[in-house]
Order: sequence, then structure tokens, then C-alpha cells
Amino acid sequence: MPLYHKDIGLPKVSLPTGQFTLDYSSHAREEAVVDRYGNIKLPRVIDTSKAEVIEVETDTSGKVSKVLYRMQLDERRDICMPVIPRGLKLFVKTVWVNLRSDRHKTLDRSKYAKPAAK
Repeated sequence: MPLYHKDIGLPKVSLPTGQFTLDYSSHAREEAVVDRYGNIKLPRVIDTSKAEVIEVETDTSGKVSKVLYRMQLDERRDICMPVIPRGLKLFVKTVWVNLRSDRHKTLDRSKYAKPAAK
């Protein structure tokens, strides 16, 4: 399944748009308690217009199978959530926090596909 990153290029696919209820895996709930930047208060919903798309994974037919969103958690932290679209809900696989100032300039480009030119 191809994985794409915003800094390399995202495919032209239909991403979830609007507000969605979040359904968290037990792993995500466990990680929220032990995150290195402190306990994460998990949001109940996400407004995709207020979140940055970092990664997109598609299945073999080109349908979105996972989206990694990053959005503001509080004044100094962002929350990152890889989600699986499931109708009106998004299933959150795991969560972690990055400082808002952290912009990850050490991208391993070998892990990502480049979208086909159309």
C-alpha cells in the first residue's frame, strides 16, 4: 500500500472533510497516558479543516486507507493521529504529541511514494 508525505507530494484522492467523531483504539488510549510530553486529553471530534494532513496511505485501488492528521492540542503542543476512515467516524490507531515548534526536518524520503503525474 503506497504511503505519501505532504513534503514529497500527496495523491489526488478524496480525503475525509468536515467534522468526524473519533473512535480510539485501546493502543491509542494507552499511548495518551504515557506520552513523553505529558498526558493527552483526547479530542472527541476532529474538524479536518483545522488539521494538517501529513501522510496519506492508499489501498491498491487508490482508495484512502489511512490519513495522518496533525492539529493543535494546546498552546505549546500538537497532537498527531493516524486515522482509518470508517463512514461518519474516524478510527484512531494511535496518538502522540509533538511540540508546536517541532517541524521534523529529518524526513526519510525512502519510506514514501511519489504521486503519479496526471
